[in-house]
Formats: sequence, C-alpha cells, structure tokens
Amino acid sequence: MESKKYGFFGIGAKYPSLVSLAVEILKAKAKEACITRSNFRPFIRENQKTRELELIIPVASLSKLEKCVLEAVGFPKGPVRVGDAMIIAIVVGSFELGQIDQELMQMLRTLYYTLTC
Repeated sequence: MESKKYGFFGIGAKYPSLVSLAVEILKAKAKEACITRSNFRPFIRENQKTRELELIIPVASLSKLEKCVLEAVGFPKGPVRVGDAMIIAIVVGSFELGQIDQELMQMLRTLYYTLTC
C-alpha cells in the first residue's frame, strides 16, 4: 500500500488534497469523541506506556470513504481493547496529529481535559 511507502509527507506531496481531507475527517471525529470507551463512537485515551493522548476511531463509526482516506494517509487499522472485548479501530496519536496539523493536536488536548461524557 502507498501509505507504507510514502508516509505523511510523501502522500502530501503526491496528493495534497488527501491530507487536508484526512484532517477534516479527524477534526469531525474528534468533535464526536468521548472519554468513555465505546465500540461504536470515537474516544480519547491516554496511552499508559507512552503517556501520549490518542484518538481511537472504531472502524464501525467510519464510512467506507473515511476508512480509505485515513488508511491512505498512513493510519492503519488495528486491535484495541474496550472493556472485555477487542475492536478494530484506527489509532491516531498526538505525535502523528502534530505532524499533519498542530491545531488538531491542541484540539485533542483541550477535548481530553474538558470532556465530561
């Protein structure tokens, strides 16, 4: 897949509108996010090993186009534990968000410390 070969900046050079579309998708999903872990709704968590904030977007909450765009930009699907179950989700760390959009990284931090749901 191209995302493995090019990464964020390679994809941005080859398809600049794809990165901006991914940023818009991530902003929309971050606004839907909650702190409570869910199988069907995006949520924000702190990675216990790295102490980094992560936006977890369950694949079930994405349209087919959103999935394709996020995977093409370099956010692969992977397993995430939610309670006693495992779900397939796209995990976006604050470091990756900082690489593509500083405003989005700040938005994630603000949401994490102000969300009450």
